[in-house]
Amino acid sequence: MLKPVRNEDLRTDGKPCSQCTVHLLAAPAGVPLLPLSAADQPRPLALEPDAELYTEGSPGATLYAVCRGMVKLTRRLPNGTQRIVRVLREGDVMGLELLVNGRYHHTASCLGRTTVCPASALTLQEMAQVQPERYARLLQRWQGIVDEADLVITQLSTGGARGRVARLLLHLAARSQEGQCHSLTREDMGALLGLTTETTSRVMAAFKRDGAVRESRGRLQCDTQALQPYANE
Repeated sequence: MLKPVRNEDLRTDGKPCSQCTVHLLAAPAGVPLLPLSAADQPRPLALEPDAELYTEGSPGATLYAVCRGMVKLTRRLPNGTQRIVRVLREGDVMGLELLVNGRYHHTASCLGRTTVCPASALTLQEMAQVQPERYARLLQRWQGIVDEADLVITQLSTGGARGRVARLLLHLAARSQEGQCHSLTREDMGALLGLTTETTSRVMAAFKRDGAVRESRGRLQCDTQALQPYANE
């Protein structure tokens, strides 16, 4: 279910809506970043857990930036199962592939309650001509998505189970100085890491017993120093 969110209530990385990274996408081409009129302000949308923004292979014209929460991107394998290929966090952008061929390459689903900000793909294509500096910043975000994919391949899909889970937790908590991040279900963690749900559950239980991780109300508190030796395995 999608419902509008008041801009004055929205915050990303502690900044007001008009100053956050999402605003880069939401502002129409040709409009200065600040100030914006009420008509030009982003239109954040609130989504319930497991809500789908779009499906793999479907045509589209809207990109989304994550304002709050997390979104998983999945691809369907030839055997019919789905594999999580990326987890997007606050400030990340999804759907940039529309700028190339007009179709989504993944299925995007919410991990818990999530707020996103939509932006028109056509607006961003026009931005290349009207505001090349802003478009260059957009391309930097696209490169960040490529780097994220490389991380999944090189760090989250190789090595033992403890190492994979520890590296995932450190990655999710990297944007927080306090080592906090949104929690994932054990099933989603396993799908991202290429592990069974049972294995992921055992590793997380061991980390909790060791005090490396605490979990409460859908959030994880990670002791990054305690997790680092496991990540090096």
